[in-house]
Amino acid sequence: MKTIITSLLIIAVFVFADQSGVDFLKIGVGARPMAMAGAFAGVAEGVEAGYWNPAGLTQIKHIELSATHLQWSSDIMYEFLTYGQKFGNIGTIGASIFYLNIGDIDGRDEFGQPVIGVKAYDACGMISFARALKERLNVGANVKLFQEKIGDDNALGYAADTGGLFFLGKAGIGLNFQNLGMKMKFIDEEFSLPMTVKLGTSFRPIALPLLLALDGDYQIINERGAVHFGAEYWIKEMVAIRAGYQYKTKDDELGVLNGLGAGLGVKYMKLGIDYGYEPSPELGDIHRISLKVKI
Repeated sequence: MKTIITSLLIIAVFVFADQSGVDFLKIGVGARPMAMAGAFAGVAEGVEAGYWNPAGLTQIKHIELSATHLQWSSDIMYEFLTYGQKFGNIGTIGASIFYLNIGDIDGRDEFGQPVIGVKAYDACGMISFARALKERLNVGANVKLFQEKIGDDNALGYAADTGGLFFLGKAGIGLNFQNLGMKMKFIDEEFSLPMTVKLGTSFRPIALPLLLALDGDYQIINERGAVHFGAEYWIKEMVAIRAGYQYKTKDDELGVLNGLGAGLGVKYMKLGIDYGYEPSPELGDIHRISLKVKI
C-alpha cells in the first residue's frame, strides 16, 4: 500500500518534474517577474531579486517586504514571503520563505480501496547576501534549506545560488547559477537538484517609462532550455502594464499559449500591489498576487 500511495503522491508533488527532484524550487516567485514571463535575471529589482538574481538585492535602498500568493486550484497553493535590508557599505541581507501546499491527496491500497488522504507539502528557507564590488558591478549569493514531506515521509536538503549583475548605462546584464548542491534522497529514490544557469539583459529606452528584458536559461540535469521575453510600461509612475513570453525547447506540444505572461501593477508612495496571470495547459490558469512595502 505504501508504495502505491507514494507513487501517486510523487506524481502530484513533482508537478514540474523531469529527471531532477525538488522541482518546486523552479516555481518563479513574484507577480511582477512572472507577468514578464520570467525575464528578470538582468532586471533583478526589489526584494524578489533574491530568487531571480541575488546580486540585484543591492538595488534596495532601505528595507523592503513582499508577500506573494499563487493559486492553482482550491487545493494547490504556493506562498512566498521575503525581506531585504541594506546595511550601509556592508551589503544587503535578505531572508525568504517558500511554501507549496499540495493539500490532502487520496490514495488506494493494494486492493483498490480508498485510503485516508495524506498531507503533502514542500518548504524552503533562504538567506541572501549581496554587495556592490564596484559602482556598476554587484554580486550576491543565497543559501537554501528545504524539506519535502509526504505523509510520514520527508527529506531534507540544501542548495546555494550565486549571481552577478553589471550595469552599463541604461542596460543591465545578469548571470545567476541556481540550486547548486548534492543529490538528495526521498524514500528509496535519489534525485539531483534542479541546477539552472540564467543569463539575462535589460534595457530602458531614453525618455520612455519602458523596461525591456530578455533572458535565457538552461537546466543542467534535465537538459532543457528556455528563452524569456518581457516588457513593462509605466503610466504616470503609478500603474504598470506588463507582458511577456517564454519559449521552452521541449514544450512545443503544449500550444502557443503555454509560456504567456501578463499582468498589472499599482504603486502608491511606499506601497505596491502586483498581479500576474499565466495560462497553463498542464495545471490550468495560474494567478499570482504580490503585496510590497518599502520602509
